[in-house]
Amino acid sequence: MARHIYTPEEDKIILEKYGTMEASEISKILGVKPGSIRGRAKYLGFRKSGKLLEIGSKHGMLTVQEVVDFKNRDLTNAKYLCKCDCGNTIVVSRNKLMPSKKRSCGCLVNAKHEKWSKMWRKEDGASSYNSAYHRYRSGAKSRELDFNIEFDKFVELVSMNCHYCGSEPLPFNGYGISQRVNEKTRQRAWIKINGLDRIDSSLSYTENNVVTCCTRCNLAKMEYSKEDFIAHAIKIAEFQKNKD
Repeated sequence: MARHIYTPEEDKIILEKYGTMEASEISKILGVKPGSIRGRAKYLGFRKSGKLLEIGSKHGMLTVQEVVDFKNRDLTNAKYLCKCDCGNTIVVSRNKLMPSKKRSCGCLVNAKHEKWSKMWRKEDGASSYNSAYHRYRSGAKSRELDFNIEFDKFVELVSMNCHYCGSEPLPFNGYGISQRVNEKTRQRAWIKINGLDRIDSSLSYTENNVVTCCTRCNLAKMEYSKEDFIAHAIKIAEFQKNKD
């Protein structure tokens, strides 16, 4: 089959349509095979096959508004003005939009950074409160007990004096002797807390079944009920007083 000789008019059609239409669509207009159209387009300066992205097409959070740079006829690097769902506009090349490599104008990355920044910009002692909270949760789980106390309520309770003897909270650092953090971070982590005691040791951790408790009272009470423990503590105190 004889090679098709392109006329100036046909070249003009290819220059106008290639990039906005597929080679197969242009071939129907000119009556030439798609492969020939692609070859001619390359000869005319087009560096890639395919077509430009459609106006209004969605890529991640970006919507194509218009083509802003197609001077070099490079479909891969054609640049588009896109509007992000957040309202910002940005110029992006096709190779970054396909297949949705760039998901936003940058707001997603900024939001992610802000999220992590907030996590790392914790108030002094926050990491230690978190550590104590998760220790209680994991300890309860290992003993097959439910732990139904919200974090804020937990912090409120452990920051109080002991319900039984009135002892003030003692220093605690959630990092312990870990070497994962620098000394400045470790110093910021110091807090003062007491522990929690279950009033009824046969039940799980709930707001109605716990009181603030220092370590000594917690160890002494063990499985006693609240009433039995207090009665025994009074008995000890009276015996020691009378003994003297």
